[in-house]
Amino acid sequence: AGLLFWWPIFAPIPQARLAPLAGIVYLFSACLGCTLLGIYITFTTISVCPAFANPVDRLGIVTRLYDAGLTPSVDQQLGGLLMWVPPCALYVSVIMWLLCRWYRAADDRPRPLPVVSARLHPES
Repeated sequence: AGLLFWWPIFAPIPQARLAPLAGIVYLFSACLGCTLLGIYITFTTISVCPAFANPVDRLGIVTRLYDAGLTPSVDQQLGGLLMWVPPCALYVSVIMWLLCRWYRAADDRPRPLPVVSARLHPES
């Protein structure tokens, strides 16, 4: 799935890649999805995964995690932050690269030659 997601941006054939502006919109929409879901999971007071509220602990690990401060709500907040911040940092980095590519492409376009006057001396 990751390969299919990134293919329009990093396709080895330049003609298969999205134009820089389209790539920016594409990645911004992906970042928006991660951001909204991550914010919801991070700041909601409702347990997103009820199985973590009362986990079955046959090995006695959960009590150690709770003693260390990793309660179900803290775990959910960390999960939301991990879903929100790292992916968006990656998307913003690639968006910045696309902006550089877009500006470089604008600089590489041929510019019209300046018109030079045939007269060397202005008439008096």
